[in-house]
Parts: sequence; C-alpha cells; structure tokens
Amino acid sequence: MSAHPLHRQVPANPNGRDFVVGDLHGQQAMLDCLLQHVSFEERSDRLFSLGDLVDRGPDNDALMHRFATRPGHFAIRGNHEALLQAARHSSLYLRVWERNGGLWARDLPPGRLEEIEAFIDTLPYAIELSLQDGRRIGLIHAEVKPGAGWQDIRDLDARFEDTIDDGGSTVAASALWGRQRYRIADFISNEPAGATLAPEERAALCARLRPVDGIDLVYVGHTIIGNRKPLRVGNTVFVDTGAYLATGRLTLIEPLQDHYWQVTAGAEPKLVKGGPRKLPDALLIPPAYASA
Repeated sequence: MSAHPLHRQVPANPNGRDFVVGDLHGQQAMLDCLLQHVSFEERSDRLFSLGDLVDRGPDNDALMHRFATRPGHFAIRGNHEALLQAARHSSLYLRVWERNGGLWARDLPPGRLEEIEAFIDTLPYAIELSLQDGRRIGLIHAEVKPGAGWQDIRDLDARFEDTIDDGGSTVAASALWGRQRYRIADFISNEPAGATLAPEERAALCARLRPVDGIDLVYVGHTIIGNRKPLRVGNTVFVDTGAYLATGRLTLIEPLQDHYWQVTAGAEPKLVKGGPRKLPDALLIPPAYASA
C-alpha cells in the first residue's frame, strides 16, 4: 500500500473476491444480509466501504469496530467521519454533527469516542484498487472535482478547512462533499432549462463531465440516487442509494464482474429481486450537448 496517508494503493486479490459497498450509515443488518447472499468469505474476500459508516442508523459503533478490527474490511473517510472529527474540536461543529445524525455518540462509554476518532485518523480519502483483469478502480466518498485527474488524488493534501467545506471548493473538499458531477448530469438530463442554454454554455457543462483521467473507473457514494439504482456518468459510478431512508436501499458491487446487489431498508432487510444486476452504461448526453 501507498505510504501517503490520504491515498492508498491496494493490490489485486489473488485468493478471493472484492466487494464495494455504498454509504452504510449504521445499517449493519443490511450489510450482513448482502454479504450472506453473496457467500462472503472472511478468509479470502475483501470489503471496501465508500465512507459514511456512521450517523442516522442504529449500529454506528458496531460498524466502526468491525472495520477497525477485521483485516479484510477497508474504509475511506466520508463527510460524516469528517464531521465527527470536527465536532471533537469545536462546539459549533458538534451541533452541526448532532443535527446530522451524531446524537448516537452521547451513549458511548467513556473513552470510546476518542478511540473512534483515532481510527478515523487512519482512514484515507481515497483507495486505488487493482483488479485481477488489470483494471484500476478509484474509491472516493463524494467525487473527483471536475477538471481534476486521479493524479491529483494521489497527490492529495488536506487542511481542516477542507473537512468542513461542503461547497467542495478544493480537490480534498470535493472528495468528501462534492456533488458537481451529479448535479450537472441531472441538469442536462432532466431540467427543461438545459435546452435554452447557449452552445458555449452547453459545451462548458459537458467539459465538466469528462471522465477522470488516470483511472479506469471511480466509485463514489455521498449523493443519493433518486431511483435507488447505481448511476454512471463518464467513468464515475454513483452507488449511494439511501440505505438509512425508509424507502432506501444498500448497494453492494463486485467490480471485477461489474455486478451489483441491493437490499431494502426496514427492520428485516430483504434482497431486491433480480440480482446480480449488471452495472449501467454511462449516462447518454443529449445530442444538443454532445455536439456543442
């Protein structure tokens, strides 16, 4: 693995399978349902979380312990982990974190929150995972900032300001908070106002949806997809399907096979029928934009 603390390289798995899971938000039962269905083997398979292990769900501490102690479990840092850290250093961000699902920490035994924060300090902003077929996939919580490439992620540096910058103004802040790619794609595909843009404006938007250079695919969470199915824009695959919502789902992907499975939310999570499903092709850009 890379020695850089915010970017890690993980070699291909020679003995088993690799799986990527979207934002968990304390939903351990949903995760267990998925892993049981795919016959996850602890001795040889690996699980990669796209961040936001905690907040808004019932099993926050348990998931933190799980990913901190199981050798085959990997996680990157999400904006909720960043909020937890910020809350430890500022009463202002403590209130922000608690309003966004952090009240669970009030019930922790003495010293446990300090242990969780120490674990978060070990989490990278991004993982670069090699697959057995030679492809390299990037795992990042929110997005690679439009205009940036994967080398910018490899060289990532971050300040405290980046961890709370929900506008995603820097590459590091975008890794935790950014939603530009999704919002542009949604505007182009679904908003009537998109048809009235001047050609140069359409061209500028399309340029911001160009694939991320230097990596085959990038898997991200953070932005909940409205139809609860993964979405691909360029070479970025969005997989947060709202596990903590009453109508949400948790998505598990096997990147080598380009397959995914889902379970529904609820007291007893249930597998969504029809799995495994094939990951979608890239979103088609309307001809008016493509020719701009």
